[in-house]
Amino acid sequence: MHALIKYKREINRTHKGLGNLYSFSLLGTKAKKCVITIGTAGSGKSVAMKAATAANVNGMIVRDSMTRSGLEKLQKDLNSFRGTFLVEDLGNIDTGYSLLESIKTAVALAYDHKLSKLNAKLDLEISDFYGAFISSIQPEIMPMLINNTSWEAVIRDKTIRYYHILRATKPNRKPINVKVKWGLDITQIQGMKRKSKQYLELKRVFLDQHGLTRAEEHIEDFLKASAALDGRKQVTESDVKVCLELTRPMRLEKILVYKQGVASEKEFLVDHCYMLTEFATYGICTYEQLA
Repeated sequence: MHALIKYKREINRTHKGLGNLYSFSLLGTKAKKCVITIGTAGSGKSVAMKAATAANVNGMIVRDSMTRSGLEKLQKDLNSFRGTFLVEDLGNIDTGYSLLESIKTAVALAYDHKLSKLNAKLDLEISDFYGAFISSIQPEIMPMLINNTSWEAVIRDKTIRYYHILRATKPNRKPINVKVKWGLDITQIQGMKRKSKQYLELKRVFLDQHGLTRAEEHIEDFLKASAALDGRKQVTESDVKVCLELTRPMRLEKILVYKQGVASEKEFLVDHCYMLTEFATYGICTYEQLA
């Protein structure tokens, strides 16, 4: 059995509904991505993300929230950083402007591996950042995010969004405790030599969120991360199968982000996200639960 599926099943036994999110977060951490989990309050997002972050043998930095100016105090730690930077909830950031700047900062670090900012109040210079950025956000924040110009210009293609639509029906206050074999760095993993039907299906998943070039980049890194976490030096078809299983919640973006025309304003269907959460969690819902 693939290690990521083993972790998923093990966690679902102790923390029901968090297994897939944990393994996905672990995959994103290993692949050194900027991963944002969208989910309702009380769904266990932080529990799963903290556990996945702690698995990184290269260390971690954990904060409740983040601003670009606040990073000035951390710039020495973030230079040549190889660990995971976890911000538990982007919704804790005070203003919409600060939120957007924080996400753009995370993108610059995780994707561009550097950040340079100089003004009257701030002198910030971070370089050689090859770590992951993991965070979460609640559905109510998404409408503001997707209709900002930075969404198309910076955020959409360079972040990976996971839609967590399961509530914690049996809350477990104990932290997730899983022994993870971290494996080789993804730069030491050999990719796939041929593309299968399952690979094309995985590609369609990423194309629901990204353009073609970025989708292929993200897929390659995810597959290599999967192989590394399973203790191998070569990507195989088993990694495609596992990534396809773990990334399926990404496809919800195609349903939840709606627009009528190419240049028209986008709408994030917040109510739909909450209704999906109730039906995915309970199967049959009453009006009282939906309210």
